Amino acid sequence: MPEELTEAVRARTGSGGFSRYVTDAVQEQIRLDLLDDLAVEFEEKYGPIDEELLEEARREWPDYEEE
Repeated sequence: MPEELTEAVRARTGSGGFSRYVTDAVQEQIRLDLLDDLAVEFEEKYGPIDEELLEEARREWPDYEEE
C-alpha cells in the first residue's frame, strides 16, 4: 500500500484502528464485486435491462434529480 494512503488511513483511525479500517474496506469491495458478478450473470441470462426501465427506477430513487 502506498505510504501516503497508509498515512491517510492512520490519520482517520488513530492507533489500533488501521486493521479494522482496511478489513472493512476489503469487505465492501468484495460485496461490490459480488454484486457486479450477479449483474453480469443476470444480463447473460435475461439480456440487458431496458433503458426506459432504468430511467423509471432512477426517478423513484429518493435523491433523484433531473439533469
